This record gives sequence, C-alpha cells and structure tokens, in this order.
Amino acid sequence: MLIEYLKMVNFRQFKEETIINFSCDPERNVTVILGNNTCGKTTLLQAFNWCFFNKVELPHKDMLLNYEVGNSMPEGIQSEVSVEIGLQHGGVHYHIKRRRVFQKLNGKVVPQGQYVDMWYKEPDGQSQPILNNQIADKINSILPEKLSSYFFFDTERVLAIGEGEDLSAAVKGLLGLSLLDNIVKHLGKRTNASSVIGQFYKEQAQFTPDANVKKAIDIINDDEEKKRVLNSKIEEHKSDLESYNKRLTQLNQILSQADETQKLQKQRDGYERMLRDRKNELSRKKEDQRKLINKEGASFLLQPLIGKALAFLKKTKVDDKGIKGLTAVTLQEILRRGVCVCGQKLEKDSDAYNHILKEIEYVPPASIGTLVRNYKDSLNKYREDNGSLLAELKSNYQQISSIEEDIECYSDEINKLSKQIAEKEDLSRLEEERANVTRRLRELGRLKDDELGTIGSLQHEINERQRYVDAHLNYSTKSRELRVCMAYAENVSEWVQSIYSKSAKKVRDDLLSKVNDIFRKMYTGSRKVELDDKYQVKLFADVNGNYVESSMSEGLRRVKNFAFIAGLVALAKEKVIATAGGVAEEEEVDFSSEPYPLVMDAPFSNVDEKHTANIAKILPEVAEQVIMFVMQKDWNYAKKVMDDKVGARYKLDKINEVHTELEVIQNV
Repeated sequence: MLIEYLKMVNFRQFKEETIINFSCDPERNVTVILGNNTCGKTTLLQAFNWCFFNKVELPHKDMLLNYEVGNSMPEGIQSEVSVEIGLQHGGVHYHIKRRRVFQKLNGKVVPQGQYVDMWYKEPDGQSQPILNNQIADKINSILPEKLSSYFFFDTERVLAIGEGEDLSAAVKGLLGLSLLDNIVKHLGKRTNASSVIGQFYKEQAQFTPDANVKKAIDIINDDEEKKRVLNSKIEEHKSDLESYNKRLTQLNQILSQADETQKLQKQRDGYERMLRDRKNELSRKKEDQRKLINKEGASFLLQPLIGKALAFLKKTKVDDKGIKGLTAVTLQEILRRGVCVCGQKLEKDSDAYNHILKEIEYVPPASIGTLVRNYKDSLNKYREDNGSLLAELKSNYQQISSIEEDIECYSDEINKLSKQIAEKEDLSRLEEERANVTRRLRELGRLKDDELGTIGSLQHEINERQRYVDAHLNYSTKSRELRVCMAYAENVSEWVQSIYSKSAKKVRDDLLSKVNDIFRKMYTGSRKVELDDKYQVKLFADVNGNYVESSMSEGLRRVKNFAFIAGLVALAKEKVIATAGGVAEEEEVDFSSEPYPLVMDAPFSNVDEKHTANIAKILPEVAEQVIMFVMQKDWNYAKKVMDDKVGARYKLDKINEVHTELEVIQNV
C-alpha cells in the first residue's frame, strides 16, 4: 500500500483546499512535513483517521469545519469540509473521499450530514465506483482498522506499544497468520455445532431414528458450550494471574530494599522527634518573652526619656537639704504628739522643737530640692533594673533564633528523607499489598484448577457419549455422504493447522530476530529484546553474562518500541512463505500481507540526538513509504542520515490559531 496524496478542504486549521503529494519513489520514499507545536501536525494524522475510519481524536471533534469559514458563513448557508486520500493497493489506484456538511442556524454552525465515496481506476483510466454499503469493508480489507495504529501513530502511541496489551492478534493479522487461524476456526470440530465440521456431524443425527443418539448429541453440544464458557473464564484468570505475578515480582524487588528504606524512616522519625521538642521549646521561650515584655516593657521603652531626664536634672541647681523620705505632714504630726521618735519631749520654743520646725522648710511639699532628689533616685533605680532586662531580652531572642534555625534544618531533612522514602514507597502499604496479591493469586489458582477439573470431567463425558454416538449412528446413504465430507474437512483442518503451527513459530522467530537486529542498529549497548506469548516487548540487559529484565527511560522505551514497529513493517514487506508438512517445496503457500506505509506524528519526541539519527536511518530501509510530521529541531538530527531519502518536503506556516497554510519546499 502506498499513499499518493492527501487533499483537505476546510478541515480544521487547513482553510480552503490543501493538497499534499507523497513520494512513492522506492529510492526516495520519505515525505517530511515540518511544523512547530500547534501548527497542525496532529491534525494531519487525524485527517487520515477520519477519512479511513470516520474517527477523530481532537478537541471539539464535532467541529471539523475551519473556524474562520464557519464564522464567516451567512445565516442559513451551508459549507462543506472534506478529506480525500489517493492510494495504491495490489496494483490498483483507489480514492476515498469523506465529507461533512455544516450549516449556520440561529448563529451557530451545526453539522447536517456526512457522506463517503470510494472509487478506483480501471487499467483504461475509467473510474469505477464502489457501492456505499461495501465501502467500509473495502477500506478494512486494504487497511484493517485494528492494525492501523501500528502504521498511523503519534508519539504517545510509540510509547504505549507493547505495554500491557495483547498484540498477538495484530501480529497475526499483519503477517498473514490470521487467514490460517480463521480457516481452522471456521472448519472447527465435531463438538462445535456452529462450525463446518460440527454442522456435518449434527446433520448425521437427523438420518437416524435413534432418540438416544440425538439426545447424546444434544448433551455433547451442551457440554461443549459449558467447556467454552469455562475456557473463557480460564483465559481471564490467566490474564489476571499474569498481572498479579508481575506485580508480586515488582513488590518483592521493592521490598528487597527494605533495610535501606527502614533506615531512612528511622532517620526521619528521629528528626521528627527533635522537631517536636524544638517546637515545644520555641513556644515556651516565646511565652516567657511575652510575659517579660508585658511586665517590664513600659519601663524598657522609657529608657531614652529617663536618660534625658537625668541629664537635665544633673545640670539643675536645687537645695536638697531635706531628709530623704520625710514629708512636712510627718514632722507636723510629731510636733503635735509632743514626743520625738527617739522619746525626747518636744516643748514649744525648745531647741528640739525649733529644729523640727526648721526641718519642715526642707521637706515636701515645701522643698522642691527633696522632691527632685527623690525623683532622681527613682530614675536611677529604673535604669539599673532595665539594664538586666535588656540583657535577658537579648538572651531570649538569641535562643529563639537558634531554635528557629534548628526547626528549619530539621524540616528540610524530614522533607528530603520523605522524598527518598516516597520514591521507594511506603513499606507498610506495600507489605499489605503484597499479602493481598499473594492471597488473590492463591484464590485464582484454586479457581483455575477447579475449572480445569470441571473441563476434564466434561471432556470425559463428551468422549463417552461420542463413542456411543459413533457406534449407534444409522449410516444411511446420506449419512455416509456427510461422514465423507466431515472426514475431508477434518483432514483439511489438520493440514491447515500443521501449516499454521509451523508458520506461527517461524513468524515469531523471524520477528524476534528482525526486531533485535534493528534494535542493535538503533541502540548501542548490551541489551536485547524478547517477545512473550502476547508479543509484548520486553527489554533485557546483560548483567555479568546473564540477561535480566531491565528498567527503561522514556527515550529507551521509544527506541525499543520503534524497533518492534520497524520489525513488523520489515517482515510485512517481505514475503512470508510457509511449507505445509508433506507438501512439496514448489507448492509453498504464500499468505503474506500487503506492506504498509509508516505515517508518524512527532516520532522523535524525547529521543536524544544519537538515537534519533539511528532511527531515522533505519525507517526508510524497512518501510515501503515513510511520511512524518516533525519539528524542525528534531529534523535537524534526522536530516543528517535521511536527507538523501526524502522525495517530498513541506512546511506548515501558522497564520493564526485557527489557520495554517502549507508551503511546498520540495514537491514530488
């Protein structure tokens, strides 16, 4: 299959008609479309998906019409969006055109109808249409939808391929094995009433009057249906068991590092204890500081004024002959009592009496000097007391600062340790999960064993009844004819099954060899690829001569998956030939599929320069046609090895958010 052109009319960013002609030259089989982010590269990939399969994975996928065209439409007027693809397949030129009509109603652009046309060219150049009800089947015969994601994909698909999905059906379809598989299933077995052989066997019973034979055949069919249901359940259990075993292996690997994680947790617990202690101490220190400020804060704030007052009073000349602490009221009371505090009588006009009268002149309120002296003494006391307060405040502040620094340091350590522990996951949760996984594995194992036992019992009963039927069938002429047909069909089924078994092994071996060969060219290192029963891609690293499954960076995962895709494409490109047992080599059976192009959006995203170049070198060699939408920075790396393979080159120019134009750099 080769894609010749893509024509878009008003499809999303691509306003009016845009035509891209792809290179079909086997020597220059690469078409490059350069464009930055949001230019429309992904839209191009979705144009293929919409035209082929009527599927779009874009925001606002119902609005395929270019926004500028839609906004400019007059009320009631219709506009059309369309995508047309021209391709070659099996030597025939096909054309597919899907279109959708939009109309503006009440100011809104709404879809009105969708149509698809398909036609092909006769050798004489005449076009022949394909009936509408046959178009979907025809497209699927050319490009099976289930296989399309392996040839039309974006960067996310590259990353996801082979990760957890069963690829066996896709590989069989791509490499031609599905044809043989379908033949075997179609022919079936005697016990499958819906198959060819089963129908022959069932019809024989119609020509015998023996009711017991008919009843035995009905029971056989019922038992076969029970077996089918049980086998379906067993397959589900196998899938679940595989998933649980994989998770158990991961948990065991993580928990094997438990000592290191426990050590980290112990360190974190220690820091958390110290953090709690320091936070409590900080609260106490702040409370002490608050109480101290509440008690002594006012006098502390008055210190500048006290200093100024003392300086002023020092310069002031006042008589302070009075006795400190005495007042006029006290001395007058002593005179009234007539007795001094020392016991001496105070008679009027005596020397002692007159001395006290004289002293009254020097004490408050009569003497300002004494008042000033008392005030100075009070100020000095405040100064002395607040000298110790300042030192205590400074000491508390230093301690608080030190505690806060410790808290910040402990918090940083706890965060760092928590991050390391989180990366290793919480052990208690993982231990609990491992116990649950182990328990579930036991339960599923018992269920599967019970179901296998039931199937064995059913098969034994089927065999017994089958022998009874074979012994009691009434072999009339018609019955004998049916028996001959059944025997012939069984021989054909056995022959095809033999081809299938040999071919399936050859396909797996060839694919694995091809993928590893390509992987070695893309990646330099001692790793190899393995394929499991579901064709899931596993990567193994050489560790001291032993290969063990290895972890992967995103870039390495992309390289591995590119190798798988390239291996599939390369094998599909080659002729897959199988020789049936007992058949001469000149009678080999060719069941190869049609080779497909690779259409890729941002294929080199998150791949380094070296691996980008390696991938770019391989793709044109293994694929019949390569079409890629790529950023300029990634193309700079790929161009070095791919430029001589490029047969067509375009560039996407972003006019605005809803309008992109295509610039032809190198046309076909």
